[in-house]
Amino acid sequence: MPEGLQKHASQSADIHEKNHALPGSTGRVVQILITFILLLASLDIHASGDCSALYASSGAIPGSRTCELTVAGRTPGGMANYACINDIEAISAWCAAAVQEPAPPEPEATCPVADPVYPGSGAVTLAASDFVSGDELPMVFTRTYVSNRVANGGGAMGAGWSHNWQRRLDVSKADDGQAARVVAYREDGEPVTFRGAAGQWRTSGFTGLALARNASGWLLTDLHTETVESYSAQSRMLYDETLTRVRRTLSYDASGLLTHVVQHAAGSAEEYWDVTLKLGYDGQRRLSSLTDPLGRVTRYAYDANNNLSSVTWPDNSVYRYVYEDSRFKHALTGEIDEVGARIATWTYDDKGRAVSVNHPDSTRDVQFVYRPGSTTIVGSGQTTTLNMASIGGVLRPTTSTSTAGNASSTWDVSGRLVKDIAADGGTSEYRYDEAGRPVGATVTNRSGSSVTSIRYADATSLRPSMIASPNLIQAFPYNSAGATASISETPTTDATGANGFAAPKVPGTVATVYALGYTDMNRLDKVVESNQGNVLRRWYVIRDYGGNAYEIQGANASHFDATSVTQRDAAHRALVGRNPTGEFKIRYDLRGRIDRFTFKQYARFDPKGTQRLFKVAFEFAPNGRVISRTGTVASSNDIYRRDDGPDLPISQEEINQWIDNYNHGDSPIAPQADLLGTGTLAGHGSIPMSTVCHDCHFVAGLPESRARWIGGAARGIAFVWRLLKNPAIRYGIGQGAKKAAEKLERAKAKCKPAATAEVEGIPPGRIKSMYVEKTEGFGVTNIITDVPKSEFGANLLKDGWTRTLSTNGKVEIFTKNGAKYSVREYSKTGPPTAEFTPRGAGKYTLKIRLPKS
Repeated sequence: MPEGLQKHASQSADIHEKNHALPGSTGRVVQILITFILLLASLDIHASGDCSALYASSGAIPGSRTCELTVAGRTPGGMANYACINDIEAISAWCAAAVQEPAPPEPEATCPVADPVYPGSGAVTLAASDFVSGDELPMVFTRTYVSNRVANGGGAMGAGWSHNWQRRLDVSKADDGQAARVVAYREDGEPVTFRGAAGQWRTSGFTGLALARNASGWLLTDLHTETVESYSAQSRMLYDETLTRVRRTLSYDASGLLTHVVQHAAGSAEEYWDVTLKLGYDGQRRLSSLTDPLGRVTRYAYDANNNLSSVTWPDNSVYRYVYEDSRFKHALTGEIDEVGARIATWTYDDKGRAVSVNHPDSTRDVQFVYRPGSTTIVGSGQTTTLNMASIGGVLRPTTSTSTAGNASSTWDVSGRLVKDIAADGGTSEYRYDEAGRPVGATVTNRSGSSVTSIRYADATSLRPSMIASPNLIQAFPYNSAGATASISETPTTDATGANGFAAPKVPGTVATVYALGYTDMNRLDKVVESNQGNVLRRWYVIRDYGGNAYEIQGANASHFDATSVTQRDAAHRALVGRNPTGEFKIRYDLRGRIDRFTFKQYARFDPKGTQRLFKVAFEFAPNGRVISRTGTVASSNDIYRRDDGPDLPISQEEINQWIDNYNHGDSPIAPQADLLGTGTLAGHGSIPMSTVCHDCHFVAGLPESRARWIGGAARGIAFVWRLLKNPAIRYGIGQGAKKAAEKLERAKAKCKPAATAEVEGIPPGRIKSMYVEKTEGFGVTNIITDVPKSEFGANLLKDGWTRTLSTNGKVEIFTKNGAKYSVREYSKTGPPTAEFTPRGAGKYTLKIRLPKS
């Protein structure tokens, strides 16, 4: 026995003998107390610095009102911890200790830049998607981090992080008379404040959200998508429901923790078709696990400061976050990917603002210099200074200077964008109604001026009743459920749109009308194209029990000319289907990535009458990089199709051509046989590897007459699929409508991009707007620019990119250091696009929308 313990044991024995002389219960009590004191002494436990780590493990937040109670109630127990747990002064001192954190942010209307940082506040922000279903309107689980949103040390995902099902209302001041207000916390944790007056709730500027109180609680409507969120009177989110009556219901345990999110399509009687997410928690009430509909588990872990420190994916690979700045315990300083590589590092100034972002590829490094009212952004050989001012309670960009020239933005007192002046001298001016909705946009550039005008169907929604734009007037009536009943397009002679709704029609032309029919659940099931009452085309949609499209076909088409998804998994992702040119099968790995894909092209689409069966297999590194891709093609001229023929290996370029044609709706999907022979092996570093699109089944392999935009209106199945993906139609369907959308959406954009050239191919000041949309089942940053396709390509070549053409000549492929741009003259939505795929990535992460020449 160690000497110290021998001594304590000897003392205890001596006292034990003496205590025999103490009479009755009093002696026994004294004996117990003395023995207990000696036991504490033997363990050498006292209220010291050791207690701090113990208190932190309770999940308590220093400075919060409940800190002391949380420490006392949740600190791990046991004899060894007794002194710490019962030292009230030590607990109070620990809870009162000042924790330095970045100052609470003022809302900001500048888009984050670099990797990424809000240039006004210097806040670092990250977004991640941990689950995406395969539905037309996907159910998702996303996380967002913002470095200066760490009030009270964090919630269910630790400090600074929130997930999209943590939406809630703060109604504590809802009944404060003239000062009444309600704060809505959105998917990314951003607060939106509504102020009440005469039973109406309004924000200071237009937010695209509408709040109403009812007998049981609150309803919050996203006017862009017409999704309605229901909250209890106590502010807890109960469900959200789409315009197509797909409801996601939230369930909580007795302590108030969210445990399940269940998606159910109205009209589906069986739970088998529901999509369910299960949430588990640790002892500090932090999210510890997310179980998807297939039973695959994503796990979350936290450090001693209540920061999200790691995410373990269903394949057991681990992604890590580090917080190494001792001044700001919750400030993210680095990301470490699944193979242990540090992919980003942030450093902060003494005010908690990010001053640099560094990467293994130093050409991507960016520095920030902050001055009162301005931020200078330095990176990629460019320097941009962005000046900002607080307008309407939000920090907004006012002017910017860069090597490309100067730009400016003018706002009214409520924070509505009134005028933009671009670096090239072009201007955009906007008009609004009393509700703050944009009603007009005038854009002037080197090509001249164009005017877009909009009227709304009512006083509050974003439903247009009419839109006038150059050479086009559109009209939109609605059914009783709020869905668009029809779209009419009337050509006009007004080349600029300046005449608005008084524009004269083109002599001899009539309006084209698209009548839309719906099921009882408000889901599109029919589209009829006509003019002057003469039906030109019809399309029908057959639904599965989960509410998604099972099949889309034309009225005069045979079953074999339709496009269908005949089998989906529990997450509603497509597994098996067919389109007019062939049949496909898809397999997913544990992370939801497509690792096997086959396509059997029918013989009637081959010049030689040969049936061709394409197979491709992917292998991924833990960080998602494609490390191997092998492809084969089997050919058969057997008229009975009893034998597909032997699987013969094909080149990487031929694999790319099969996949790219499928992804982009080209027909036939199969390229010319033996495109480059079989000598180019999988993993060849000089050929970027195309991957299969998750969500292209209803546009893949369509004859060009059905899949292209012609004369300002969509044709065929691809057009119907677009309507299914966007039930809240806002701007119509033609190319003219697309331009109207671009102009008006700039006025409603949540943020305005800094005029900095962080996108190769686009000079500073030429980015007009940025937004993120769910594209093919995942969030993709979209950029709208006025740089035409020819100039964009020339800029890439000047920056050292190498240009090649796809075999069919339809896609320009630019490559540099393993990264790839795929540039198309015609996209699925009409105008040219450039899709950027980073080196080693399995899918594109950026879509640039180029103007139509």
